[in-house]
Amino acid sequence: MNMMYPRLFLARNLLKNDGVIFISIDNHEFDNLKKICDEIFGPENFINCITNVNNPKGRSDDKHIATAHEYLLVYKKIEISFAGWKPDEKVLRRYNKKDDKGEIYREIDLRKTGDNDRRVDRPNLFYYFLYNDITGHFYPTYDKEIPEGYVQILPLKENGEEGNWRWSLSTAERDIKLLLPKLMPTRKIWSVFVKDFLTDDKKVKPTSAWTDKVFNSERGSEQFIELGFKKEVFPKPKPIGLIKKILEFTVKQEENDAIILDFFAGSGSTAHAVLEFNKETDSKVKFISVQLPEKTEEKDDAFKEGFANIAEISKERIRRSLAKIIDDSEKSNELFVKNISALDLGFKVFKLQPSNFKIWDSTLEKKPEAIQAKLFDHIDHIPNEENQEAILYELLLKSGFELTTPIETTDIAGKKVFSIADGLLLICLEKNMTLECLKAMAEMQPTRVICLDEAFEGENADALKTNAVQIMKSKGVLNFRTV
Repeated sequence: MNMMYPRLFLARNLLKNDGVIFISIDNHEFDNLKKICDEIFGPENFINCITNVNNPKGRSDDKHIATAHEYLLVYKKIEISFAGWKPDEKVLRRYNKKDDKGEIYREIDLRKTGDNDRRVDRPNLFYYFLYNDITGHFYPTYDKEIPEGYVQILPLKENGEEGNWRWSLSTAERDIKLLLPKLMPTRKIWSVFVKDFLTDDKKVKPTSAWTDKVFNSERGSEQFIELGFKKEVFPKPKPIGLIKKILEFTVKQEENDAIILDFFAGSGSTAHAVLEFNKETDSKVKFISVQLPEKTEEKDDAFKEGFANIAEISKERIRRSLAKIIDDSEKSNELFVKNISALDLGFKVFKLQPSNFKIWDSTLEKKPEAIQAKLFDHIDHIPNEENQEAILYELLLKSGFELTTPIETTDIAGKKVFSIADGLLLICLEKNMTLECLKAMAEMQPTRVICLDEAFEGENADALKTNAVQIMKSKGVLNFRTV
C-alpha cells in the first residue's frame, strides 16, 4: 500500500478531467487497492470492477479452487464518456430484421428494466401509447382516455405492476418512426419496441465479465515470443488484446490523440498495443511507458539474453514491435501506403538524471574561495561531459514545451542551432557566440532565444551580450536569455 499510494495519487493529478484509469490486480491485494482508490479518486468515481478471465483452465497450482481470473478496477477523474466496443458475432446475430430499405436492425423493448423501473421511481417516464391496428395510427400521450378503435399500451412489468419507459414522451414523439407496437404472444399484452439499426459505427456496452480469448495470459506470452524473445525473458506479459480492447472502449475516433500512461511498463505490452491500435484504427494515440531499471540477476534468462535490467526489455520490445508493423505492412502495399506513411513509428527514451546545470549547495561550499567561484565565475556552470541533447531537453521542459515537440537542427552562421516548434524557440548551445549568428537568429523572429552564458567570453563578452539584447529587441524578440 505504501508503494501504490504515491503512484496512484500522482496518477490522479496527471489524469485529464475526462480521463480514466484501469488497474489490473489479482485477489491477493484487491481489497487494499480498492480502499486506496476510493480514498484517492473518491468512491463516487468508481466505475466498475471488471472480472478478466485470463486463464480459463485455472491455475493448476491453486490448492482448492483453480483461479481463472484477475480484476480490472476502473475509476474516472471527474466525468467520462466511453466509445464502446464493436459488436461481436453474438451481438450481430441479434440483428435479424430488415426494413423495406434493406437496412438491418434488431428490436429492443422500450420498457425500462433494472433499477428505478417502477412508475413511482420515475413518474415523468410513465405515459401511454395509443395504437389503431386498422389505420396504423400510433402516438404517445399522457391522456388516459382511450379513443374508439385504439389499443392502450402501458409499460407493465412481469408482475403486472406499472413500470416506465426508457424514453421521455418528447423523445418518443420525435423518433416515433423508430418505434413499433407489438403484441407479445407469451404475455398476451402489447408493448413498444425500438428499431436499433446496425451501422458501421455501431458500438456496444461491454459487460463486467471479459471472457474473450484475446484476454488470455497465454496470448501475452505468444505475442512476446512472436517478436523473437524467449518466453523465460519476461514471465506472463500482459496480452496486447486486453489493452487494445481498453483503448477501443475509451478512445473516441473524433478524439483519437489521447495519451496513455503505463507506470509499470514491464515488457512494454502497453506501448506495443498502442502502436498496433494506431495502425488498425488510423489513430494518433501517444504512449508514455515508465519502468524503473530493475537489474536482472545473472542467473536469469533475461540477463543471459543481454538485458541488464527490465527497462532494456521494454525498449527492445518497442523496437521489435515497430519493426514488425513495418514488415507486415510492406507485405501489403495498399496497407503500407494508406496507414504506415501517416503513423509515428518512433519513440524517445528519457532517464531520470540530476540537472545538467550546477546548482548552489550551501552545505558543500563553505570556503570563501569556493563561494566566490560560485558567485562570480559562473560562465562554466554546465558540466563539460554533458552532451547538447541532454541540455536541450532540460531547457525544453523548463520552458514549458512537451518532449514530443518537433525539433530541427540547422546551421546558422556556422553555429549549430536547434529550432523548436517551427522556429518558435531557438536554442544555441555552441560556445564562442558570434555577432553574425545572433543577427541571423534575430532575423528569423522567434518568440524566444536561449544561448549559453559561457558562449559570451573574452574581453568583449559583456559588450557582445549587450549587443545581443539590442539586436533581439530590434527584431521584436523580447525574450532572450542565457543559461
